[in-house]
Amino acid sequence: MIKLSNGEEVVGFFRYNVLEQRIEMMDTKMRYAWPDVEKFEWDNKDSGQREEWSKIKRIWPNAEFGGFGRKLSDQLIAVYFMDYTAPTRDPRLDVGDINSYYLAELYHFAILSDKLVEVPKGKKEFFRMFGDSEKAIKRYASKNNLSHDNSDDIAELITHYHSLRAK
Repeated sequence: MIKLSNGEEVVGFFRYNVLEQRIEMMDTKMRYAWPDVEKFEWDNKDSGQREEWSKIKRIWPNAEFGGFGRKLSDQLIAVYFMDYTAPTRDPRLDVGDINSYYLAELYHFAILSDKLVEVPKGKKEFFRMFGDSEKAIKRYASKNNLSHDNSDDIAELITHYHSLRAK
């Protein structure tokens, strides 16, 4: 289901074209551009859960359009961006991929110590971003079996970090 800016709701099977920032209705030629869509919902095949993505203004990098984000908590949002993958071909060794391509990547942005930061994808870097609370966050993650690369787990860890800071 998508909700358009004019209040109309459209039900069907959709996919999100990250490169063009459009919602496309499957098996039709109907396409909805970012400015026309307020939010959309979809069933995440990986988690099996229903997710709601809303229109957000892109703050960085500056652009005339925005994208869609998923608010995971008051301190964390998830956003898909396109990443450019450069060719890795080495003709001397006859290895690597000769093609360059774009790949949709999920990024998380959190508010930590009153600053908006991009959540690192690497495990060591992820826990280092908590500074003095790194060991406490690692213990909490281990005790509750939380992962640094799962959106809902990241939201819980960020919430726990803020609860530690409030004490």
